[in-house]
This record gives sequence, C-alpha cells and structure tokens, in this order.
Amino acid sequence: MSHVTSVKELIGPEDFQNKIVQIGNLKLNTNKTSISQGNNKVGNVITFQDITEIQKIEQKYRLENETKGFTAKNYFHNIVGSSLIIQRTIEQAKKFALSDSTVLILGQTGTGKELFAQSIHNHSKRKSFPFLAINCAALPEALLESELFGYEDGAFTGASKKGKKGLFEIAHNGTIFLDEINSISPYFQARLLRVLQEKEVVRIGGNRVIPVNIRVIAASNEDLFNLVKANKFRPDLYYRINVLQLGLPSLRDRSEDIFPLTQQFLLHQNSELYHKLGPFLEHLCQELQKYQFPGNVRELYNILERFSVLCGLSDNFNLDTANQILADCMQQTSPINRNTKVEFNLQDDYKDTMVEAERAVP
Repeated sequence: MSHVTSVKELIGPEDFQNKIVQIGNLKLNTNKTSISQGNNKVGNVITFQDITEIQKIEQKYRLENETKGFTAKNYFHNIVGSSLIIQRTIEQAKKFALSDSTVLILGQTGTGKELFAQSIHNHSKRKSFPFLAINCAALPEALLESELFGYEDGAFTGASKKGKKGLFEIAHNGTIFLDEINSISPYFQARLLRVLQEKEVVRIGGNRVIPVNIRVIAASNEDLFNLVKANKFRPDLYYRINVLQLGLPSLRDRSEDIFPLTQQFLLHQNSELYHKLGPFLEHLCQELQKYQFPGNVRELYNILERFSVLCGLSDNFNLDTANQILADCMQQTSPINRNTKVEFNLQDDYKDTMVEAERAVP
C-alpha cells in the first residue's frame, strides 16, 4: 500500500492507473489522465475515489446480477405452531440470529430445518445479502465441490471457458445453508474446514485465494457426535460447526400443533374444502394425532394434500367419508411394519433375487 502526503507526489509516475493510495486514514483509488494540446503534453488530471464506495458499487452489482433468486423467503412468523416446545425453539433461534456464529441445526427429516435457517438469516444483520441453500446429499461429490468452490477455465473436461464462481463467493456477506452435512466425505470435510477456518476459498484448478465473508448454517438429520465416535465425521469440523446448536422437535413431541398446521395447509391448498370441513375439522385432527408421523411436518402435508385431492373427487362428502379417506391416506403413507417378517427364496442371479424380494414385500 502506497502512503502519500500530498497531491504533488501523485503526479510523478506515468502509469498511475487504478492504484490504491492512502492519505491519513483514507484509502483511495486513483487514476491519472494526461492532457495534451496538439503533440504537446500540457498537464494531468488526477481523479480520486473512496475505495469503500467502489466496494459498495461492486457489492450492489453482485447482488443484482449474480444473486438473483438467492433469497430467503421465510421468516419466524411463517413457522406454524403454538406449542411450548416450538415457541421455545423459535425464541432460541431468534437469539442465535443476532450472533454471527455458525449454527448447527439438528432434527429429523421433515421438521423444517431449512425453514429455520431462512428465518435465522432474515432475522440477522445479513438479511439484505444472499441466502444460498444446498443439499449436500443430493449432489455427487465432484459436482458439489465445483458448485461450492467454483472452478477456473479448463479445470476439468466440460468446464466453462469463462470459469465459474462458487456459491461461497456468491454468498459473500450473506449466509450459506449446508443441509445434510452428515453425508459429505472425509476429503470434502477437510476442504470445508479450511473455508470455515480461513474465511477464504480457492477455485478448482486455480491458485488465487479469494476471501469470503459468510455465515454458515449447517443441518443434519443424524447425531454428528455419534458419527465422530464412529470415525465417519472429522472431530475438528464437528467442533467448528457446532458453535450454536439448535434442536428441532419432532411432530410427535408437539402433537397439539397438528390442528393449526392442518388449518394453515388446507386453507392455502383448498379453501373451499377447508370451509366444508369446518364442522368436523377438530375430529379429523384428533385422528391425525393418533399417527406417529415418522416424516414429521413434511409427511403431514403429504397426507393432507392427498386427502384434499381425494375429498374433491368424492360425490357424497360427509364425516364418515372424510374419516375413511383420511384413514386410507395415512395407511398409504405408513412404512412397512418393522415387525412384519418377509420371506423369499434366494436365486442364483442377483436381479432374480431382487424380483423375488419385491414380490414378497406386502
């Protein structure tokens, strides 16, 4: 960094294009343009621009052009439920949002981990910046690596000639949500650990270190500590992401929320059916409360969507009909009883054995 005390010092060098200088505590980007009259050079025009203004313009450009669609749509008021356990969880999440530390969200499938992650982002000081979510289990490791870290021109076969920014770069100043982090390999865990420690990334095929300012929210549907003990998850990464831990309750632990969740879903899915069900909606919710919901809120919504479609196809709609349709919907969703014994004959060929197994499953 150059240090100058007067404008006179700036006029000297001929190649004073886009140089950063410092005058006192102020950092400036400077440009010098020569002024000529005929073939004679008669002077110079030097322009100064506060570097913080350039950074603001660059950030605005990135937000407008690179982060379209990378927004969090949900807020804490979108989380439905009045049970004590869910309200306590929301209050804890709000406190976590005011911090800038990494959050680890633990919860079973369908408990709303991304809903909470988006809400935390929108309640934080980073709410005006990008929110990016990626399911670590949904992508092959090579693709996951290129998506998160980006790549340079010619990094691998099929790579874009222009290279590509990774999600860590795009999420600069914002939040990145890593769902199902328990599924990533030891190699990828090491790369992720470096990003969290150093706050910088290196694109695939590149050697340029790119600083990033991001908040990481990770989520897992497995107990990561048990994976650490089984040597399937790096302990150093576990302790790095497990700064603030948020445990989400299962729907079984807040069964009183089934009624408002059902109301909210049916009202938005099929308002006509919702009003038709009005007189006996509470009775139907009591039936739903008898179910265990291994898939939690996601499974509840799945059942309700099937229920609303089948009710719309029914000619004679009454309480008995609704009860029967709901029972059928829950039955279709239920997994195979773990106590059910399935027997089949082993075949010489693997594919034939699989066919026999599929036939034996009720």
